Amino acid sequence: MAMMLDDRANANDERGRAIVQTLAVVVESMVHASDRMPIGYYHKTKFEAFRAPGISVSDYLARIHNVVLAAKFFDDHYFNNAYYAKPTREL
Repeated sequence: MAMMLDDRANANDERGRAIVQTLAVVVESMVHASDRMPIGYYHKTKFEAFRAPGISVSDYLARIHNVVLAAKFFDDHYFNNAYYAKPTREL
């Protein structure tokens, strides 16, 4: 039983990494496309920069992924079937 849970956890971990890597490729292609636009072509907002930061898109997305997983792990509340099986009064 424990072996099956470990296999499932490893498969989910691999899928999560694959999603992050795929998203990184998409975002990097968008960054390269915007880099080809001439300066002054459009107005820069607070969320845009004139030069690339010192971290790669892939590493940045991996950090976001890890923070979201950690927050979900510590903030989610799980209830067993007995909790949901309790009868409720009709409204």
